[in-house]
Amino acid sequence: MNAPEPTAVRLRLHPMTFLQRILVSLPGVALLLVQAWRTGGDGRSLGSLAVLGLYALVALPLIMAQYLQFRYRITDREIIIESGVLNRRVRSIPIERINNVEIEQQLIARLTGTARVKIETASGGKPEGMLELVSLAEAQRIRALVAAHAAGAARPSEAAGGALPVAAETELFRMDLGRVLLSGMFRFSLLYIVLAVSSLDYLGLDVEDVAAAIAEGRLGPLSEMAAAAPVLAGATVLAVAALLSWLTGIALQLNRYFGFRLVLREGKLHKSHGLLTRWSGVIPVHRVQALMLRTNPVMRRFGWTRVEVQMMGIKAEGSGRQPLLPFARPAEAAAAAPHVLAFTLPPALRAVSSLHRRRLSVRYGALLCLPLAAGAHYWGFTLWGLAALPLLLLLARLQYHVHGWELADDLLYIRRGGLIQRYWVIPVGKIQTLSRTSTYFQRRLGLATLAIDLAGAQSRRDHPRIADLPEAAAVDLAAALYDRMTRAAAAG
Repeated sequence: MNAPEPTAVRLRLHPMTFLQRILVSLPGVALLLVQAWRTGGDGRSLGSLAVLGLYALVALPLIMAQYLQFRYRITDREIIIESGVLNRRVRSIPIERINNVEIEQQLIARLTGTARVKIETASGGKPEGMLELVSLAEAQRIRALVAAHAAGAARPSEAAGGALPVAAETELFRMDLGRVLLSGMFRFSLLYIVLAVSSLDYLGLDVEDVAAAIAEGRLGPLSEMAAAAPVLAGATVLAVAALLSWLTGIALQLNRYFGFRLVLREGKLHKSHGLLTRWSGVIPVHRVQALMLRTNPVMRRFGWTRVEVQMMGIKAEGSGRQPLLPFARPAEAAAAAPHVLAFTLPPALRAVSSLHRRRLSVRYGALLCLPLAAGAHYWGFTLWGLAALPLLLLLARLQYHVHGWELADDLLYIRRGGLIQRYWVIPVGKIQTLSRTSTYFQRRLGLATLAIDLAGAQSRRDHPRIADLPEAAAVDLAAALYDRMTRAAAAG
């Protein structure tokens, strides 16, 4: 006997949604109060009262109306979301078009047993639908209904709480606390330093005034030492900034990847992680367009790598990519990655034209020398920047030796980068289009660049490219790829 179909009852979001929206709006009110206090002159109190009055008479009723007017319902074929106060919007999302139901729990949501539900389809960009806050049990019920529909299985009974039987799972990868902290040591972030300087600027506090105030206090002797040895002081400031950036990177990594788990359940990859905000979702393997191994010199030196997947129609962390293994040993990557894409890295890659190094050297040299030459007309000390030229030439040489490609077993392998190296593994059948381009200088040298277009790419770096191939080699490779793409399309 089949389980009952989902009832098409119009449901309302959890009451915590209203409270959370109020809390989210308070920082904006605080900034308006600060602005009114800074510019109000003698009428500061009146300006502050005006801000609070507008918030109480306009913002709060609007937040309440938006909460009361939001409804959603789930049928056996679609999820229907109704929203809007003045302009009503009814959005229907067919269940068979849903690629992923992402459940996200921020700190307050975890304390209150609620969750945010994001409904994603193949259209990409932002989620097609979002339920700000529902109970965690309701969020899991929605995911179970979508999963059951996709699998063609009986849907879970609502009378039984909407829970699916516990399925066997295989853990493919896990990051314990030590691994997460270690991964943060390989990351630097200037986020908090930028926020601190921006806050001072917004509050009307000049950085030099803050430094002068510190100098007049207990740190006065240090400021005198800095004035006496400016080079040492500058080096100290850079060292402190680097230390703060390093600690910030560790904190951000801890918040993002705490408790990271990747498991295989019912033929699907399930991923969960996060400290303050807990995220859980499914990686639809059939939507994976390519796999990428990313590393840098320090990570390579200590034997670490990062594995990412290029997704179609999934916006992940600001791009079409999302981490599969954020910080793993090569052996761990070799064991887990085949569950997404089976491949064997070729022992060697084909090199691009040696003129690639020359073109990079000329490009980097021009990017450095032209601004310095212009600046030297006003500030002669800018010519010291020419000391970076050998480093740029060394970088060009490194990028040339790293760059390579290979076509084998209907997989295209591309490696690029210098300090940060990216190794793409691309199923030929997933390639959308090929672009062969030649700049004016490339045409004079008989070179061409072959760009690979993948679904879900959000930026230029999401499109792998083979740069500075000999023109004949680029034509032959494009023809070979097109032939295999045609065969893959016919077989699919």
